[in-house]
Amino acid sequence: YGGDHSQKKNINQDLYKKFPFLNEKYDFSMSRAKEDMKIHLVIEAYKQSTNRNIVIISNWDSSEYGKNLYSENYNKFTNIFLVNAIYDLDILNSIRSNASLYIHSHSLCGTAPSLVEAMCLGLPIISIDVPQNRFTTENMAFYFEDLNSLILLLDSLSEKKLEENSSKMYKIAKMRYSWKQIALKYENCLS
Repeated sequence: YGGDHSQKKNINQDLYKKFPFLNEKYDFSMSRAKEDMKIHLVIEAYKQSTNRNIVIISNWDSSEYGKNLYSENYNKFTNIFLVNAIYDLDILNSIRSNASLYIHSHSLCGTAPSLVEAMCLGLPIISIDVPQNRFTTENMAFYFEDLNSLILLLDSLSEKKLEENSSKMYKIAKMRYSWKQIALKYENCLS
């Protein structure tokens, strides 16, 4: 899956009005509202790590899991922002490209588009520790296994570590996840 269609975007004034969290520093996560996406771990970690903000975009109404998480947490914590699914790529890119880091909590996936897109945007990556995510990030992201390891990781990140990880993720993405590279691989398979 390619991800270089995701482009850095500046935030326009209308978005600041619609999404006030854009005025502050924030982390970002995006996934479907399914249990294997482990959104509950991310929410719980930020309940306990209140020195960081998190924006989580999901299709909350698509499952009981999502509905329950949304109703239990929406507007109840000053550092947790639950946003309904956004399908406008310009708005989505504005929000995610201005984040401090991306948290990938998908535990049952292949090469996840949202992970590849975040890497192409040069975001530092924190990922749940499963083989497919390690493969995608070439073992160079930050990894967590459970709630406690995610909290410890969030509390230990320095700006220097984040900058170094950002650079590594972007280099991997440029090398492996451009649409040009993906098209060449398919072309080679078919010839």
